[in-house]
Formats: sequence, C-alpha cells, structure tokens
Amino acid sequence: MPSTLRKHLAMTALGVATLLAAQTTTAVARPAGPTPLEQLRHDTRAIHALGISGVQARVIAPDGRQSTATSGTADLGTGRPVPTDGYFRMASTAKALVATVVLHWRPRAGSP
Repeated sequence: MPSTLRKHLAMTALGVATLLAAQTTTAVARPAGPTPLEQLRHDTRAIHALGISGVQARVIAPDGRQSTATSGTADLGTGRPVPTDGYFRMASTAKALVATVVLHWRPRAGSP
C-alpha cells in the first residue's frame, strides 16, 4: 500500500478514535443513561445482530482509559467467542477507499 494512502488511513482512524473518545467523555458527563462501556457493549451486540459473525470494539479516552466490548464468534468452526484482547488485521482497505471516492465523485459542469 502506498505510503500516502497509509498516512491518510491513519489520519482517518485517528479522527474516528478522537470522535469516539469525545463522545465517551460527553457520555460520562451525563448522570443519566448508560455508561460508555454499557453503550459500547450495546453497540457491539447491535452490530452482531446485523449478521456480522464477530465484533470487537475498543475506545481509548483522552486520559488513556480503555473500554473494550465484544460480541459474537471469533472462530465459526469451534464457536470460540471474540476475545477482548484480540488482534484485528485490516486488509484490502485501498479497494474500499477507491470505491468510496469513485461513488461519491461527481463531475462538474463542463468537465470531461
């Protein structure tokens, strides 16, 4: 994967993590409602309910606290649940990125 693409993907991931951390901080400030960990667990269960076999989510707050939640199965053959300290290797991200850009690109009037 080209270095520039890696930098863009890293910045995107950092932005998403920052937004999630900000949302977690905001949720902590509210006395009523679910805790950030309860909300994360609810969200992983909801994603699993959509048909995803296994879900692992981790949010790192600005102060370094981590919240991790899992749902579903890590190994369909054995039925082993998704571990909270699992390693996720993301592959083929370039194809999804290019497809997103192509689908959202609209030519301007008068352009070829």
